[in-house]
Amino acid sequence: MGSYAPYGYIKSPSNKYLLIPDEPAADVVKRIFAEFAHGISGRQIAERLNRDGILSPRAYYYEQVGRANPKNEKMTWCSPTVLSIIDKQVYIGNLVQNQRETVSFKIKKRRFTNPDDWIVIEQTHEPLIERELWEQVQKLRRNARRTRKPKAKKQESIFAGMVFCSDCGAQMAASMRGNVTRYLVYRCGTYNNHGKDSCSAHSIREDLLESIVLNDVHQFGVLAQRDTEHLIKCVISELKAEFEKDNISAAHELKKVTQKIDSINNAVKTLYADKLDGKMPEAFFYSLMSDYEAELSSLTARLPDLQENAERESSCADNVTRWTKLIVDYLEISKLDRVLARDIIESIIVSEAYIVDGVKHWDVTINYKFVGNIQMPQAVMQDTA
Repeated sequence: MGSYAPYGYIKSPSNKYLLIPDEPAADVVKRIFAEFAHGISGRQIAERLNRDGILSPRAYYYEQVGRANPKNEKMTWCSPTVLSIIDKQVYIGNLVQNQRETVSFKIKKRRFTNPDDWIVIEQTHEPLIERELWEQVQKLRRNARRTRKPKAKKQESIFAGMVFCSDCGAQMAASMRGNVTRYLVYRCGTYNNHGKDSCSAHSIREDLLESIVLNDVHQFGVLAQRDTEHLIKCVISELKAEFEKDNISAAHELKKVTQKIDSINNAVKTLYADKLDGKMPEAFFYSLMSDYEAELSSLTARLPDLQENAERESSCADNVTRWTKLIVDYLEISKLDRVLARDIIESIIVSEAYIVDGVKHWDVTINYKFVGNIQMPQAVMQDTA
């Protein structure tokens, strides 16, 4: 619909209304999504692209058309450019219209519209990014919170955005501690922002958390290496037991929501009939319709999640197999970084420390990619109090 194809695509020579991948730029788009999914920020991705000599979208365009930029502006990658690419649905094969509107016919200024007013046409061209990866990146975009950077050293936290408080559910933020020996500590974000009346001041050192995660990963890796089929069978059995309980609840809720939607649709038909027959005042009709539409919109929005919960058991075996293959690759790893951690961990839930016989303990729950938490939280001992 636009004058120019978006970065990563060109217009088909045989059909100007069809987008086809522009391989050099398409590879850059794929790289951006992959790096962002691994926890690399938009600014850092931009710095890497500039360092590697990759032309920015605008510079690439002018090179392709063989013209100089008439504005003579700086044409390098920056964080907004990277993030704008990440936000575009065009890379999963969708075209989106009505994203901006003219403020006034008297001026050329435009403003962004509410996403609810966008017109999305799906599967119009070949996607560059798999939907699973795109949704993962969008989730990171929505949930991303800035982690306070250490003042003494620019040291990145391994589990940034992945560690959560078991009491309030808030993200645990990383900060540097120690006067002589410096180390990173994850601390409850709710306590940091609102004080002791909101949540307890619990925390855990990153080096300890890393050792806990690696120990857990290595244990599963050893089991997978010894007898892959047995581990897969055990994990599937554990997950199915959990699914059965959840699926009954989800299926029941799905049935209730579906019945309610049918009931509302029938009620709307009756309302229209009564209005046409003159049996209902117009003001009363529109009042009822507004209520019905609001309730119908709310119920319809819940359907995808309920259907996914009711059907997720079907993908259980494939997910467990993928996780098992991944876990074996980590047997030789003795040190984690952000990329490695994000490849295998979905989230980590940490309790407040407690003392047993003079020894400090934490309950740590590790939720793995593809399979979630497949064991009961274990009390981990560290440091004599």
